[in-house]
Amino acid sequence: MLTLLFFTLILAALSFTLITKVATLAKATVFWSSVVGILSILVSYPALTDHVSQTGQFWHIEPFAAVLILLIGFVQWTATLVSLPYLREELHERLITFGQMRLYHILLQLFVLTMIMTLTANSIGLMWITLEGTTLATTLLVA
Repeated sequence: MLTLLFFTLILAALSFTLITKVATLAKATVFWSSVVGILSILVSYPALTDHVSQTGQFWHIEPFAAVLILLIGFVQWTATLVSLPYLREELHERLITFGQMRLYHILLQLFVLTMIMTLTANSIGLMWITLEGTTLATTLLVA
């Protein structure tokens, strides 16, 4: 299930590269953020109800990480929905371009992906790599 969440975030970021209209971008943003929110609940549920860790070859979910995954999913969902009118206004006032708006949504999905991967990494090396990915995505989002 965790792998499905990872692939969903990657697919969401890739789908934003193909979108050429603002209305389509808004619909896709709401759709993908809702899917990610639901999947974060489904990923976290077994660790929260059984109070046991789920360990795989590369990923490890313990109850505390499950709570943080839920929090990340919720914050991602709300931040996406709140940013839509703000970005539309910025686009209308020509402070940003459509390409910058699309890049924001791509980087937001990659940021969430790397945050969840950092939380669930089963090795220190993988955690370091995903933490650096989070840093890069954050830097590009702020810049």
